[in-house]
Amino acid sequence: MTQRALADAAGISQQAVSKILRVHPDAIAAADGWAVESAADLLDRWAQEYPGAGGIESDWYHLDPVTAQARLVVAVADSLSVDVLATGDIAADTYAPWRLPATATLYTAEWIDLSVADFVPAEPGESTLTVRIPRDPTIWPVARWYSSQSEGDGGSLADPVLAYWDLLRAPGADAAEAASMLRQKIVEGRPRG
Repeated sequence: MTQRALADAAGISQQAVSKILRVHPDAIAAADGWAVESAADLLDRWAQEYPGAGGIESDWYHLDPVTAQARLVVAVADSLSVDVLATGDIAADTYAPWRLPATATLYTAEWIDLSVADFVPAEPGESTLTVRIPRDPTIWPVARWYSSQSEGDGGSLADPVLAYWDLLRAPGADAAEAASMLRQKIVEGRPRG
């Protein structure tokens, strides 16, 4: 990708991209832009170094399956014109289906009262759904860019790399295996939404 394309995809300035590429150990200048020698190495390094989206979280409980819960949150957010992205288990179930989603995690641009959709507030260890207002501003432009490059999800999924990071931290004995399946899809080529 060119510096301009990278800047547009991440929602940052071309100057910031230039500064990062000059010192990034995985960046290789190519005739038509920038590339990496090993997508797997870059993904692994990013997964170790990324501090997370940060921000404010609220935890909720609902009796419906977590995929239905995620759809409810998307519907509530859409009705309020609030940006929303499903990540972790929910996004991985689209990009690289492997396990039945055990939890739902969504990013929203602002706080939403989910009690209007019959959710009840819950403690983190007892919740079925987590809503996070991220501090990382690149989440939204990267998701929009990825959605524009792939068929499908209409923009309601976090990009696969962020979903992978969130899945690595998801509860459940088989979460690591599900993350490994998503990692494989990312490294082999673009997972489809």
